[in-house]
Amino acid sequence: RHETLVDGAFFSTRPNESRHKQFRKEKVLTPVQQYVRHLVQNELNRHTLKRVLKQLRKLDWDDSNTTTNVLKVLRKTGRTKFSCIHLVASITASLGGYYPHVSVQVVDSVLEDIRYGMETDVPGE
Repeated sequence: RHETLVDGAFFSTRPNESRHKQFRKEKVLTPVQQYVRHLVQNELNRHTLKRVLKQLRKLDWDDSNTTTNVLKVLRKTGRTKFSCIHLVASITASLGGYYPHVSVQVVDSVLEDIRYGMETDVPGE
């Protein structure tokens, strides 16, 4: 009897994997999105900071899709390693020297997320 209660509690807090995957839609990312995410989330560390900055500067910044994708990755620092958040800030500041609108938009978005997080009481966001 206790085993049934424990199993019921376990499966009510942890949904069935197959049932959960039915509602999840797989995102299709363009090669530029994949590359930018890879640079910022996987390759970025204190030794590769200049190389990542150089690769980001080589992107086509006249294309609005590229600019939007880079800004989206820089804004979502929650997906990067905690030890690399200051490196993302450094890249944002360095890109701001070449493209002033980048640093303004990233800082504005981060401050807006902080304000929203302080106003709402939803754990996990």
